[in-house]
Amino acid sequence: MMVWMVVAPSDDVVMPSCRKEKSRSPISARLVTDLLQVAGAHRVVTIELHASQIQGFATFPIDNIYALPMLAKEIERLMRKRGLTAEDLVVVSPDVGGTKRASGMAKMLCAPLAIFSRQRRRPNEPTEVDLVGEVQGKTCIVVDDIADTADTLCQAADKLKARGASAVLGAVVHGILSDPACESIMASQLETVFVTDTIPLGDKLRRCPKLEVVSVASLLANAILRIHSSQSLSELFDRGKTSPLASLASG
Repeated sequence: MMVWMVVAPSDDVVMPSCRKEKSRSPISARLVTDLLQVAGAHRVVTIELHASQIQGFATFPIDNIYALPMLAKEIERLMRKRGLTAEDLVVVSPDVGGTKRASGMAKMLCAPLAIFSRQRRRPNEPTEVDLVGEVQGKTCIVVDDIADTADTLCQAADKLKARGASAVLGAVVHGILSDPACESIMASQLETVFVTDTIPLGDKLRRCPKLEVVSVASLLANAILRIHSSQSLSELFDRGKTSPLASLASG
C-alpha cells in the first residue's frame, strides 16, 4: 500500500507495509525497500507500519508516523456529541497482537482496555475466544491497523454486543476492504467504522454508509513540510502527544 510515492534520485517516499507471518513466506516489505533503494530513494516516511521491524530493512531512514491520534480525535468528537465521557468507553484489541496499538488508543482516550485472546485448551480442539475486560453497558472502540475482509472487526463487534456492549465502533488505519467487507460491515453490529484515506475507498463509501473517513492529508503535509524545512519529525511519532484527549476523563 502506497499513500504517496515519488521515486527519483533523492526523493522521499511515503508508504505503509507488511510483515512475515509464517515460515517460507516472502517478506514483501524487504523487496519494496530494496526496490526503492535501487531507484534512488534516500528516505521513507510511513503511516502505521504493520510491524515496526520493517524500519530495519533498509540502509536509509524509515520514519513511522501515527494516524491513531487523528482517529482518536474523531471518536472524541462523536462521544461528545452523544454526551459520553471516558467512563462510558472501552477500547478493544481484536487480538493479542494488536494490544500495543489498542493500548495507545486507550491512553489517548483515557479509557480502559479490553482484549480478545484465542486459546486452545486441549490438543486437536478448536480455539476458544476469551474476552479480557468488562464491556457491559459500554461503548466499545475496536482498534486495528488493517481491515481487509473486515471479518475480525465484524466478529469482534458481534461478540461484544453479545457480552452486553451498548454500542460498538471500529477504528482502522488502512481500509483495504476487499469484497465482501462492505456487506459484512453493513450486516454486523458495528455502528460506525472510522477509517483513514491512506487507501482510496471509491464506491465503497456508497456501498457502506457506516464508513466514516478521516483524512491524513494534514498529517502527511506536516511530515513533508518538516522534512523539507529540516525540522524534526519526532512529534509525529508520538501516539499521544498529537492528540491529548484527557478532556474525556471524568471530573
